Amino acid sequence: MGETVIVVDTNQIRDSPMLRSRDWTDLLAKADDWGLRFVVPEICFLEAVSVVQRKLLEQRVALAKLQGDELDLAATQRQLLEAIDGKIAGYGDALRARLAEIGAEIVPVPDTVSLLDVAKRAIDRRAPYPDGEGTKDGFRDTLIWYVAHGIAAADRDCEVWLVSANHMDFGVRPKVDVEACPYPLHGHLIDELAADELAGHVHYVRTIGRLAQHFAGTYDALPATDREALFERMDRADFAREIEGLLPQTPLSPRAAALPVRTFAAEIRSLIADPDSLRFNDAAMRGAGAWTAQYSQTIEAVIDLTDNDDDTSTLEKTLNVSGRLLAAADGTVTELFVTSIEAPSDDPMRRAWTRRSARQEEWLRQASPVDDYMQNLGLGVASGDYLKNLGLNPGGSAGADFLKNMGLNHDGSDLLKKMGLNPGGSAGADFLKNMGLNHDGSDLLKKMGLNPGGSAGADFSKNMGLGSHVRDDDETLDPASENQEVDGNPDDQGDGTSDSANGDS
Repeated sequence: MGETVIVVDTNQIRDSPMLRSRDWTDLLAKADDWGLRFVVPEICFLEAVSVVQRKLLEQRVALAKLQGDELDLAATQRQLLEAIDGKIAGYGDALRARLAEIGAEIVPVPDTVSLLDVAKRAIDRRAPYPDGEGTKDGFRDTLIWYVAHGIAAADRDCEVWLVSANHMDFGVRPKVDVEACPYPLHGHLIDELAADELAGHVHYVRTIGRLAQHFAGTYDALPATDREALFERMDRADFAREIEGLLPQTPLSPRAAALPVRTFAAEIRSLIADPDSLRFNDAAMRGAGAWTAQYSQTIEAVIDLTDNDDDTSTLEKTLNVSGRLLAAADGTVTELFVTSIEAPSDDPMRRAWTRRSARQEEWLRQASPVDDYMQNLGLGVASGDYLKNLGLNPGGSAGADFLKNMGLNHDGSDLLKKMGLNPGGSAGADFLKNMGLNHDGSDLLKKMGLNPGGSAGADFSKNMGLGSHVRDDDETLDPASENQEVDGNPDDQGDGTSDSANGDS
């Protein structure tokens, strides 16, 4: 086997914009010793620049709101704003220079891949395209996959590692530990590699930090007897106390922890760790007798819950905790990082979340005529102003709040029944017919004195005194956002924790 090529997704750059986090520095320090080469797909480079610039702009807006004059900080505030402006303008060049510094390449999609190849993949719903009818677009992930596949095909002696937090797109679905390394690839991708005689050449893992630990356990591995001696030296009761002191007040992902599906927010109040459940793998030596390893442990947690109605409750639940540790020669824990907190794979509440996902995808499929109607009005997600004027939150719960205020259930079927309409897919058409209008609503616009073209909704919004802001794709309101992993947004881990141990220096 030749060199090891690491293909990096946008989400691995997003949380460490200059690749200086603890996880990145650990891996880069060993790159030469372990024969590593880094590749950033061109689509990921472009996306990373956009995402980081947007994050900086958000921080600039927050800083600009500070009452600098009142606090005698006006001069400092101006300097910081100017510095942020410079970082925003120069980030693309800075990232390109940093990638060159570490020897990383920016690689386009192979010339052998055509737009028709991508379209066929989308039509057939082959991974990384999602297999349902939801709104998650697999286009970018597909281009990333073609880059990884192309590298393996061009050099059959190399080993390719694709690193992306999007395990629901590249990997298998639940019942797999999210910290597994390698994480099992989606069956479609395995079949594709086998058909091209590339089986075993492309591996997948969720984070740079987990890959660094795996390589440490592979290339700096200890003999089995030495490894067991280190583990025996570890005081398991002391480790349990470390976990018990670290986790209280830790926020949880309701999905990853398989909490009740109406849970809006959750955090651990207290816990008891089971010392006998502690497991280590990918152990490796560090200087002065210190060692590092991946760990997992079972805990019994008391969890504070807040549901969608702001009602609070408490729940006791078994959870699995995973992460990485650094221990001294005597077995004392010197550093401890938590990278995943999730329910056991056999937790029956996981099925409730699976059913919820299916219902949301069906809702989105049936809701598409509404999207068409909004587009005919010239309205997109810019209707956030309109929702605010109605006293509603323009986030994902706006529609539900509106229906509740009308005394209706969440799917609106009883509203349709009260109007004498069939709540099936033809309801909207029946409604327009009853109004003497055609199905696209253009004559309604004409009756209102509006042009039925794309500007109609904008004219309508102006007449109502509303703004005309149009969000970009990453801001689109999506009732299924719990189920989606987004390259460009911060909360795509799905495990309730941040995997980066430290931020950039």
